[in-house]
Amino acid sequence: LDKTNGYCIQKPPKNEAWDFKTEEKKLQGSLVSVAHRIDDIAVEVWFQKQDKVNPLDLSPKETAKGELKGIEEMKTKGDYKEVKVKELPKEVKFPGDGKPAAHYFRAIIKDRNDRELEWIEWIFISKANQGQYRVWVIGAPGEYDKKKKEIELILASFRSFKLPK
Repeated sequence: LDKTNGYCIQKPPKNEAWDFKTEEKKLQGSLVSVAHRIDDIAVEVWFQKQDKVNPLDLSPKETAKGELKGIEEMKTKGDYKEVKVKELPKEVKFPGDGKPAAHYFRAIIKDRNDRELEWIEWIFISKANQGQYRVWVIGAPGEYDKKKKEIELILASFRSFKLPK
């Protein structure tokens, strides 16, 4: 439960293979990580509050396109050796939080050390607080498909709520 950023997420019930990580996150800026203890895969959450003074374009569609473009630009900067888009940004229903409309994409990235990671991202606007959430699944290629049932339980547990004033 993160009252400041208006969300909660849970690990699968009666499953000790998953745990919360606050220090060892895969992506800079993510708020929390629900990571598998043995296999290389984690669910991470990021939040952008709607600011009335400087409203941002929080369009999930535009954010998804920009995020994918940013990943591809990291390749030219040398952060990644290779970026393969498996699924272009498209509108889907997010598995949790009342199934809001989300924009989703999926890519495989290869880092400087030739390590491949699968990057899956959902971007949506919370009905409860009008903020934008990005929920990532990051891990070794194929791990999402192997653990899809467990991961979707984690995603389905995601709830957003009004922010404190």
